[in-house]
Amino acid sequence: MIKSILSKIYYKINFFSEKISIWYERYFSIFLSKFVYFPYMLLERYFIKKNFYFLINISEGIGHVFLELASFDFKYNNNKFNLKKDCKLILVYKESEIVNTVMNTYFASLPYIKYIKSNIIFYILLPMFIRNNKELIIDIGCGEQSYNLVNTNKIKRGINKSIIFTGIRFRKNEEFKELAKQNIENHDSKNIYDCFFNKLQITKKDLDEFKNIGIKDRITVLIHINERSVNACARPLSPNTYLKLIEYIQSKDYQVVFIGREKYPEVFKKYNIINYPGSNIVGTYNDLKLFKFAEYSIINASGLASIPRYLNKYYMYINSWHIDNRLESEKCIILPTLISSKQNNQYNLYNLKMQANLQNIYFQPENIKDKEIDTPEDIDLLNCFKELEELKKGNFKPNNKQIILKSELNCTKSYISKSFIERKKIVIN
Repeated sequence: MIKSILSKIYYKINFFSEKISIWYERYFSIFLSKFVYFPYMLLERYFIKKNFYFLINISEGIGHVFLELASFDFKYNNNKFNLKKDCKLILVYKESEIVNTVMNTYFASLPYIKYIKSNIIFYILLPMFIRNNKELIIDIGCGEQSYNLVNTNKIKRGINKSIIFTGIRFRKNEEFKELAKQNIENHDSKNIYDCFFNKLQITKKDLDEFKNIGIKDRITVLIHINERSVNACARPLSPNTYLKLIEYIQSKDYQVVFIGREKYPEVFKKYNIINYPGSNIVGTYNDLKLFKFAEYSIINASGLASIPRYLNKYYMYINSWHIDNRLESEKCIILPTLISSKQNNQYNLYNLKMQANLQNIYFQPENIKDKEIDTPEDIDLLNCFKELEELKKGNFKPNNKQIILKSELNCTKSYISKSFIERKKIVIN
């Protein structure tokens, strides 16, 4: 009884605190930067004199933190920034389980950055960050949102509800498209990768914890389901879409683990799928270790897909209408959602290029509600996983259509599913 009451009070305090934070970021900090900026001018002069640079726009999504640190590290080590001699690089970030875990894991790989974890310091300095003085501020963000007030688009009230604490404005389409292009060309960072591979180890304690929630030491497949229409997911897949695949996986005596933070689907109970998000060991660090432990994963979120990519694991990236400028690895097969209009009951390369163009202009799925959304079906998931198995065995050979689509749509090192291309009748002219 008392525990329940305290839990409700804690939830309400957190909820209220979060609302105040969003209000401060999106409104009051802007007011301070415009009308009460004199104290910050003095701070700016002091920091510039001391050769300080502040790194801004690290997002709180698991994929963003990896990508943004790796991208900055690559540019820094390749002298892409015109920095002053003997400068000091400072990253101030807010309390966040995801960011804390990543910072703790990679701190040693980026010794030239001074990390300050403090909500108070972040909010005090935020009006200075959003003025974006180039002598003091370095934008290392790779996402659509930004704390930069200059040359950005306003966030419309009521949209993008799933993304908070990642910015006060949307980047201009041209800037965001250029960032995506740079990420593909420059996202490799040896420091980040080496630290990730070497530091993340599966211990006996980890295996015991896995065993306590039913995860045995055998071939494991992680399955993720997205419940929301947001970012790359134009329309969520029904859990029933996964059942043919699950039956196939279990017929091979592989174990299936539900991953992510979404609600465990009722239909999964019939298949005794392990409910990791509902366990007492769920957390960002264990997410990383579980991906390290598993042989395969099926992922329906771009951020989560970054984990198997960085860990060099085999995975499917599914149900994304963002088909251009992806960062997926050579150990990934993409199973996209199509929103293009068919011609003679067929898709062609022109249709897909139009879809890629829409992605670069609109990004969010609320902007494509008038389009026909063609999501993968259960047979697509099953066939794509079989292709992934062949890829792991070294037997996968892309056909001509896959090679052309990879080149034309900037799918980087990964290919779109062969069976999906054939079943959707995608014509390459």
